[in-house]
Amino acid sequence: MANEIVYTIPLGKVYESKPCYKRANKAIAEIRRYLVRHSKIDDSRIKLDNKLNELINARGSKKPPRKIQVKAVKKPKLDAEGKELKDEKGAVIQILEATPVQ
Repeated sequence: MANEIVYTIPLGKVYESKPCYKRANKAIAEIRRYLVRHSKIDDSRIKLDNKLNELINARGSKKPPRKIQVKAVKKPKLDAEGKELKDEKGAVIQILEATPVQ
């Protein structure tokens, strides 16, 4: 029951708002903020793949890409026995995994 969505995330604001040596860190934060806004999942439940981090830093921390395509997969969080975990209200806890689209 995994939902897959491909997002194209614009990162042009990163070039304007921070000094050049902090752009990669700001780009990662912008990706996380975008996914929180569009997927309606809490920030602590978003896992960014290492390939995504390597793609952001491919040209160095001073020149992240202007936009990036990310595949986001919503999965239920499972316990040790393989059962879905639920919060206080009885809703299933979900995790969002983000990987770059190639």
